[in-house]
This record gives sequence, structure tokens and C-alpha cells, in this order.
Amino acid sequence: MYATSDKSIGKVLTTLTVTNRADQSAAARGFISTEQIRSITLDHVLVDQGATTLCLRCCCDRHSLEN
Repeated sequence: MYATSDKSIGKVLTTLTVTNRADQSAAARGFISTEQIRSITLDHVLVDQGATTLCLRCCCDRHSLEN
């Protein structure tokens, strides 16, 4: 086994878009326009490759995205 100085090994970053599903449903039924659907795009999100769930409460609270 050998040591490496590359600290990016195993590090996965992605762009993530969080969308309010209630808004999507309302738009699909014609209650609001597609431009009124609330969403936020987060850049450089670190992915936990061992995770089985995802919690975005702080993101949802700050941007009026219901959980």
C-alpha cells in the first residue's frame, strides 16, 4: 500500500436542484404557471456515497421549499 497526496480521491461534487413538489403539482393542474414553481440550484454539493437518505431542512426553510 502507498500514500498519495491527491486529496480529491473519493470526493464527489455535484450540482443539485431542489424543487417544491407541491408547486410542481399545482402547475401540472393549472393552478399556477411553471414560472411560479419554487426551486433552488446548489453548486458544488459534496456527495456522501454511503448515505441512504438526504436531509435538506436548512435549504428548504431558507427558501420556502416545503419538505
